Amino acid sequence: MKRNPDGTWRNARRAIVVSNRIIIARWVTAEILRCKLTGLSMAAIAVHISRVGQAHERPLSPFPEGIEFPTNYRISESAVFKAYHKAMDRQPAINAEVFRKEDTARCEDMFLKLQRGVSQGDPRHIDTAVRVLAHKAKLNGYAVEPEQVSISGGSGLNIILNLGGPDPCHEIPAVSEDTSGN
Repeated sequence: MKRNPDGTWRNARRAIVVSNRIIIARWVTAEILRCKLTGLSMAAIAVHISRVGQAHERPLSPFPEGIEFPTNYRISESAVFKAYHKAMDRQPAINAEVFRKEDTARCEDMFLKLQRGVSQGDPRHIDTAVRVLAHKAKLNGYAVEPEQVSISGGSGLNIILNLGGPDPCHEIPAVSEDTSGN
């Protein structure tokens, strides 16, 4: 025996009937993906979809024909989270590269908007710009974790200078501190 889209059993002689609840669920999934692409948090998406369902806001993705939300429609943040991850599991892996490109474009847009404050020397803008660049580097796989430097290891820290001469690299060993008190 086959099932209806809402999970109930159906008679083999009857056609599949897509209920209003199923249409709303499919639209909510599309709206969640659209909102996530614009960079909204799960809590903000939940508030947005609840307000759209109550006709207080306009949707980002178009409504299907004949959709009717229940009165006082609400969706929780955890329901948005579950629906988002369920939708992402259904997406083919090839879309990961598309999402990476969109996220990179979003990072570049944020960095461009921070340039004015960075050029004026605002510490908050500079800190945020560095974080955006670090996120972009991590996202694209070219972030390098800094090596752990141990002063107590005895080897110290070596500085390599590129002087551009016949011997372009010159290594300056760091002076290790004597902790014995002599």
